[in-house]
Amino acid sequence: ILCIHLQRATISAYNESTKLQ
Repeated sequence: ILCIHLQRATISAYNESTKLQ
C-alpha cells in the first residue's frame, strides 16, 4: 500500500510539473 501511495504522490507531482510547462 505504501508503495502505491508513494507512486500516486510522484505521479501527482509529475502532473503538476507538466501543468507548469
